[in-house]
Amino acid sequence: IVIGANTDSLYTRLMHLIGAPHLTTPHSSEYLHNHHRVKHQAVIEEAIAEWTSRRSVDEVERKLREAGVPVGRVVSVREIVDGGAEGEVEGERMGGVGEQVKARGAVREVWVPHANAESDVKNESANGWALKMPSTFPVLEGVDPAPRWAGPDLGTHTDEVLMGELLGLGEEEVRRLREGGIVG
Repeated sequence: IVIGANTDSLYTRLMHLIGAPHLTTPHSSEYLHNHHRVKHQAVIEEAIAEWTSRRSVDEVERKLREAGVPVGRVVSVREIVDGGAEGEVEGERMGGVGEQVKARGAVREVWVPHANAESDVKNESANGWALKMPSTFPVLEGVDPAPRWAGPDLGTHTDEVLMGELLGLGEEEVRRLREGGIVG
């Protein structure tokens, strides 16, 4: 989760919620404003980590919202693409963040044929695989935003990079790198 408690009032609410009122202004002027608190960042982060680590993400999110402290869930790429990251906020079940991504067409599948595939038939075991890629934004009327190409095969430009202007290796050096398993 990400907690947005950088103003004085939000910080005070957060510290009271997590049972650390001793880290607020009435107890010490060292916590009066943000520029004072920066000096004690490790202590503050430790108090927050202690409190959050004993609770589920759903519980932390719910309690922070109830206290009026801005909070947001951090999700993984898998949760975004595959539709995970479901939770419960304010007693209501949330749909996965992936539902929004799917509804907007923000991730599309692109067929990636193997370099030596004999056909473009979408057969994962023989000819390639489906790759999920970000779609194109903004979406313009009359323009299909679907990606048309996943890019070159792995290793397509290896010789060009190794023997080109940037690295300038010779053919013999590249051969040794390949034999040593350093490059493909």
